[in-house]
Amino acid sequence: MGVVLVAAALFAVLMVTRAPALAVVTVKSEAIDRVLAAVGRVRAEERVSVFARAAGQVVKLEKDEGDLVASGEVLGQIDAGQPRAALAQRTAAVAGQRRQLAQSRRDLSRAQELLGKGFVTRAGFETARLAVERDEQELSRLQAATDEAASRLEDFVIRAPMTGRILLRPVDPGQVVDVRTQIFEIVSAGTPEVETDVDETVAGAIRVGMMARLAPTGMNDEVFQGKVIFVAPRVEPTTGGRTVRLSINAAPKEIPPGLSVDVNITVESRDGALTLPRGAIARSDGSSYVMVVRSNKVIRQTIVFIDWPADRVIVTSGVRAGDQVALDPLSATEGSTVRPIEAPDKR
Repeated sequence: MGVVLVAAALFAVLMVTRAPALAVVTVKSEAIDRVLAAVGRVRAEERVSVFARAAGQVVKLEKDEGDLVASGEVLGQIDAGQPRAALAQRTAAVAGQRRQLAQSRRDLSRAQELLGKGFVTRAGFETARLAVERDEQELSRLQAATDEAASRLEDFVIRAPMTGRILLRPVDPGQVVDVRTQIFEIVSAGTPEVETDVDETVAGAIRVGMMARLAPTGMNDEVFQGKVIFVAPRVEPTTGGRTVRLSINAAPKEIPPGLSVDVNITVESRDGALTLPRGAIARSDGSSYVMVVRSNKVIRQTIVFIDWPADRVIVTSGVRAGDQVALDPLSATEGSTVRPIEAPDKR
């Protein structure tokens, strides 16, 4: 009997050594973060386009792209020759009318004095008084027209609507513009944000307050911490996604709007999670399964996992820590004898 047992053992060893090799991964229990990866862009908190309020030729631009500006600061000037001439004409008319009114008031004062001495009739006095009223009314009308002309002249001055930085200046001096021509684009000088579009299939898991790692392009692989500050309540029909905005902790002030950022949002953290490469999972008849190797035999095992857009997924049932799972489920045949070879961990 001892000889038979030894022979059987040798036969089993021989069968295993001759069995085909199968790349496997060992299921491990570990702490893991479920992360959503996306690509976003840096955006300013506020972004304003500046247009001319009057059509004409640009005669001067005081600022260029990258310059800081203060709210109300003059950015440029549209040719205002005609409205300036109109203002000068109205100003002269006001000055002339004031002289006329001064003379009418002197005439009224003299008429009142002569009326008391009986040298002027009551009708003559009333005529002088009415002349003063007419001149006062005319002065008011001319003053209003002058104020309107001055206000019109202001329309030819381009001012900054807010404090910030010039992001874009698509117009040069000498160019003729109208009220639909963008002269500048200004972004707020405050802390920038990152905006990304998350597919509707996974956007429901994103919540305000979730932490994220942000890696802006071209910044020497520097990574910043961030936090979700906004999740759009609606899905954008054109993209099928929801807008998500994130703050950037300790972001450099010179980070330019529009810069691409690799975004990794931590959706969930688990201790003792069982994970597998997505490629180790196959589907059939509406269920998911893996090929588990136990005692060198391949066993098909149905599993349940959290379907998430990542290379590794969290398995919630069907396998246990220490199980060896075929890296490619289609390369293993259920019931066959194999020689499991641990594949290198590429994480």
